[in-house]
Amino acid sequence: MAAISSGNKNTLRKIGLSQRANLKKKDLEIKSIKISNHLLRNFNLLNKNVHLFYPILKNKEINTWHIHKAINSNRDIFTTIYDNSKKKWDCVSFNPYVKFTKGILDIPIPIDYNLESFDKIDVIIIPLLVFDKFGNRIGYGKGAVSYTHLRAHETKANL
Repeated sequence: MAAISSGNKNTLRKIGLSQRANLKKKDLEIKSIKISNHLLRNFNLLNKNVHLFYPILKNKEINTWHIHKAINSNRDIFTTIYDNSKKKWDCVSFNPYVKFTKGILDIPIPIDYNLESFDKIDVIIIPLLVFDKFGNRIGYGKGAVSYTHLRAHETKANL
């Protein structure tokens, strides 16, 4: 809320986008592996219904495919997709071995999935563009993460 109340949300978003644009592909992959390993070492995601957001490659986002590969053993994974006909974000589950395509905003989405309710999710791995000095998350401002988080309000953990 501090970013919103102080009026610097758009400024921080611009700075974050600029810094990310200058990130080298090799450095991004190193950071992605470190972040994924740190998450997997410190949080038990086994036997949990995990919701992942997948990286938009052109935006140089942290590669969450490392997390996907680590948790895909015997469970479906959850993500959020945009239903253009209903103009809303939906929760879906899918077999972790399914192929992906690009959805709205070039967000990777599974080609085969089942509609789900957000209350089935145990853990949401929440991406961010940048955060303010108080730790408030700032994303792109398109609403996918905020909508998912609000709909899954009884989720046990948001990471």
